[in-house]
Amino acid sequence: MSGASICGMMAVALLLLAQGGPSEACSCGAQHPQTAFCHSQVVVRGRIVGIEKMKRENATDEEPSLLRLQIKVSKVFKGFDLKPELEYLYTPIHESLCGYTHPSNNKSEEFLFSGHIVKDMVMISLCGFNSPISKLTPSQKRGLTHIYKTGCGCEIFPCNGPCAVTKPNQCLWTDALMSRSWVAHQALHLACVEKGNGECTWESMKSRAGATPFKASRI
Repeated sequence: MSGASICGMMAVALLLLAQGGPSEACSCGAQHPQTAFCHSQVVVRGRIVGIEKMKRENATDEEPSLLRLQIKVSKVFKGFDLKPELEYLYTPIHESLCGYTHPSNNKSEEFLFSGHIVKDMVMISLCGFNSPISKLTPSQKRGLTHIYKTGCGCEIFPCNGPCAVTKPNQCLWTDALMSRSWVAHQALHLACVEKGNGECTWESMKSRAGATPFKASRI
């Protein structure tokens, strides 16, 4: 089963869990930004201008189970063909169900959001690639505009102990091993890209940008 299929199933599971109420604490696996981009159906930049609680469809109780975030989209990196007119994002209301909590009351601040489409709703979660645009590195911005999607045939394998690649299209993600944090050099500055012979390798997005028309891209 592909990673995208697994992530889609997780999105459906989040919606079903939201309909059932809170349970155990949320647990998110380590995910490189490129992996999050490739496995998401929708990736956008925009401003959250309103948030409201919602009951699930055909709910019989009085307790809301979803948050609906009204978004003003300024750029679509992925998913325009699936959702050309995106106005709302949805997330479980409970953090225990990996519900996303928006960290800003500033309606002019732009964020990156990644999600999946479930029953015509774009579902986001705590486990997605969601970040203030101001906190993305220049390399990550280049990744979003072009480079990440060129490496979606590659597999980034999280490694925090002795490990080795098992397939030629794998890149070992060792940030946690080398820096004791998954948010380090490989996540902030590198992409796993195809070499043209079925193999993948880490490459600096700064050096790769010079060979593409996206060098001066702004997001």
